[in-house]
Amino acid sequence: MKGITLVLTSCNRVDLLDKTLESIGSEVLQSLEHKIIIDDSGNDSVKDYFSKYDSSWQIILNEENIGQPKSVDKAYSFVTTPYIFHCEDDWLFDPSFSLQGCVDILNYESNSLQVTFRKDCPHPVDPQIRSTPNGVDYQLKVPGWNGEWYGFTYNPSLFRKSAYDSLGKYQGFREQDISRLYYDKGFFSYALTKKYVEHIGWGRGTQSYKKL
Repeated sequence: MKGITLVLTSCNRVDLLDKTLESIGSEVLQSLEHKIIIDDSGNDSVKDYFSKYDSSWQIILNEENIGQPKSVDKAYSFVTTPYIFHCEDDWLFDPSFSLQGCVDILNYESNSLQVTFRKDCPHPVDPQIRSTPNGVDYQLKVPGWNGEWYGFTYNPSLFRKSAYDSLGKYQGFREQDISRLYYDKGFFSYALTKKYVEHIGWGRGTQSYKKL
């Protein structure tokens, strides 16, 4: 789709990465304006794996493990489209997921930060299902979940690039810290009412998630 860049973070889990990309589907991948994968393993052995990707992909191989926030900053510096299809290397997508539906939500909700593909807890005060004029159902994500989370996630989502530009960087911040920074700027996250992704990375955590 024009106006959308895929940014996919990976860290030496190419078996999971293959499954993730296969579930997204070649039709969706070919439709995107730009596609970026950044691998944060610092492992030379992944170079052979990524050599199979054609010129439609931008592959960034970190020479050392720098952490997920800094890797995202690095990848986002190459994004010129208004929307980012942000993804990690350990998710399976339902074939019925729709990027266009998420674009509709971002355009309809002027304060929107991102639309997530996983089914999250609805807002405790405002849990009603909303719909775009095109009939896409979604809910406002709960702000202040567990007292510190305000919606933002690195999990699969369609993200507004201008929101990222308003912060400038993620390096040095935990995921929940970034979430609060966006909330303080007046941005809210939304979730589709149906679960469109399944996490397959249980027990396969990486150093990339632990470094700020």
